[in-house]
Amino acid sequence: MATQERTGLGDLIYRLVDLGLGAAVMTRDAVERAVDELVKRGEMSRDDARRFADELMDKGEQQRARTQQMVDNAVSRMLERMDLARHSELTALQTRINQLESRLARLEMEEPGVVGAAGVEEGL
Repeated sequence: MATQERTGLGDLIYRLVDLGLGAAVMTRDAVERAVDELVKRGEMSRDDARRFADELMDKGEQQRARTQQMVDNAVSRMLERMDLARHSELTALQTRINQLESRLARLEMEEPGVVGAAGVEEGL
């Protein structure tokens, strides 16, 4: 960004862009309104305003992507520390339980009384 002294709306926008905050939260319409105001005040040419708006939107998208990645990483670390089972792990366990129950049912039909004699309680 330019280092020349800016005042009012232009100063605020440039400061927000430099911080990466304004770019992350401004919509295309808000950016266009802001740069249109800068053009009306004579703080920026129309061509500069278009380039600035595009740059601001690009920085916003980059900032949103970085923020999303940071949030995703933080949530992943938190879930890992909590030692919670993932949905895929629970699904795999349910599949395994279903397979074992089917196998047990087949064994009980083939040799009644043998499964119970092996110490397997019904209902487990």
